[in-house]
Amino acid sequence: MFKWWGSDYDKSGSRGLSTLAYYSALLSPTGSPAPFAGRKIRETAAITDIDDSCYTKTNAQAVGIPPVTAADVARSWSVQNDNTYGYDRMGWNPSIVRFYQIYAGSGCTTTVKQTMQINNSNNSWTTYRTNSIIWTVTPASWSEKRDNAFAALNPYPAR
Repeated sequence: MFKWWGSDYDKSGSRGLSTLAYYSALLSPTGSPAPFAGRKIRETAAITDIDDSCYTKTNAQAVGIPPVTAADVARSWSVQNDNTYGYDRMGWNPSIVRFYQIYAGSGCTTTVKQTMQINNSNNSWTTYRTNSIIWTVTPASWSEKRDNAFAALNPYPAR
């Protein structure tokens, strides 16, 4: 579930130019005690699961903007006593969003298939879901969709 726009890039605490969406996560089934408490969750993606049309549609490499990689969507957390884990932070640096808003013409989309896994008692990992993450940039907006959660904003005025 989308929670808020936050920023690792603007340390002043302003969320006005943020392009990072924070999502909360809850594992099912829930109960008391929480059946998954203390276990680890991780996100993974294979490079073949990434379609970065924003990067390929522009001259991003020439100005030092890297393509989206599997490492950009790989995080891990411990499951808490209420079956929640982390706040999943997804997004791009505001300057990258602005570059694509200006140079990607009518817009672009980057899609990642993200595999969610939970560890087992024998230290192996079991896949329990695959999320589709879709970042969309237009000249006037920035949006993210993570599975069924959607967040959109316009961090900059359209040009």
